[in-house]
Amino acid sequence: MDQSPLPGEPVDSQTPIILEVAAAVDSDARQGYQWLQFELPPTVGAGEVVVLLIDSLGERELIRAPRPADGRLEVVFSPVGDAQILVYQDGVLVGQKSCVAGAT
Repeated sequence: MDQSPLPGEPVDSQTPIILEVAAAVDSDARQGYQWLQFELPPTVGAGEVVVLLIDSLGERELIRAPRPADGRLEVVFSPVGDAQILVYQDGVLVGQKSCVAGAT
């Protein structure tokens, strides 16, 4: 797992947040990195963004951070089996993506 900035470092609305997550898997599971780019809608609330990954390992939170000032969200993740990414802004689902194991 790699994160920039590191936990506890101060950030503001201009600071890009990068988080990489990898998981050990058995030989039958699909292993590889996926990349998601998403345009977030304008916000009237606090602008908290939460990204969840749901795959054969269960549900994992990939990001919990303030909305990027430019509204662009980029996430690198490593799903195990079929997976779904859910993007929430201020507690409201604003996007989702499905990844099918073995699909290119």
